[in-house]
Amino acid sequence: MSIRGADPEKEYKRFSSRVETMKENDYQIYYYGGAVLTQPINLYIIYYGTWYQSEVNIVETFIRSVSSTSYSSDYATVRGWWKMIASRYYQISQGKYSYITPKITLAGTAYDKYSSSSIVGAIEKQIMTTKRFPLDPNGIYMVLSSADVTVTIGGDAFCDKYCGLRTAFTGIKNGVRRLYQYIHVGNPIRQCPDSSCVLGQSEYYYKTPNGNWGVDSMIATIGHELAEAATEPDLEKGWHDETGMEVGDKCSADLSAKVWVANKDTKNSYIFNTVGSNGVRFLQEAIWNYSPKSCVVQ
Repeated sequence: MSIRGADPEKEYKRFSSRVETMKENDYQIYYYGGAVLTQPINLYIIYYGTWYQSEVNIVETFIRSVSSTSYSSDYATVRGWWKMIASRYYQISQGKYSYITPKITLAGTAYDKYSSSSIVGAIEKQIMTTKRFPLDPNGIYMVLSSADVTVTIGGDAFCDKYCGLRTAFTGIKNGVRRLYQYIHVGNPIRQCPDSSCVLGQSEYYYKTPNGNWGVDSMIATIGHELAEAATEPDLEKGWHDETGMEVGDKCSADLSAKVWVANKDTKNSYIFNTVGSNGVRFLQEAIWNYSPKSCVVQ
């Protein structure tokens, strides 16, 4: 199944850069004066294509782990990973510092069995036709496509040009016209199993934490895109370095590096670097910490 994207009114795209990994990290990230997401984020997910409940459970456990306070671990946690982002990155308005929200809520989910020919069409169906999703100023809309779905957005093909992509569609609410962020992340296991979009392309990996190469790989990209959606929602005036690299881009090249192998479960032959709700383990991308300059998970 092929699905296309849509070119927004202005160039408003960012890629998860594991396809073309960064070799130089000497440039510091700076704040360029725009807004960040300070209000609680409502995340709306469309599972496009064929999804099994076990796969959905991995995704939704990760999302709920960001804000959940009902778990703890001696290891780095998903909550601690996001807390690091929320405690470092801010906006300045009228001399006041406001930090990124610590809260992401899974506000809605929907399934689309190949009914739309475009990513935006799939989103608009849930907002305008089924009315399952509201047009939410605090919302981020995410389309997760199954392994059999090929996607091209603005001429850029999933797996060829990107692992995850963030762009926008135009919506009108209460007479106000604005852009709403959306993210596409695909399951790379069939289309590019030997690419950097798939975890495990390294001698250091045994297998992925939840035994699902494709969906476990998607988790790393989902986290990357959410971090950048929060720190630079308009893609021009938030947090990036002088080359345009954002907080996730700066560290995506480290995904197959030895530094990523934080913890090995030798009994079950997998590695992980964060723990979420109910003890579920994940392998996430690190995020750039501007002071000191480093890639960190927590």
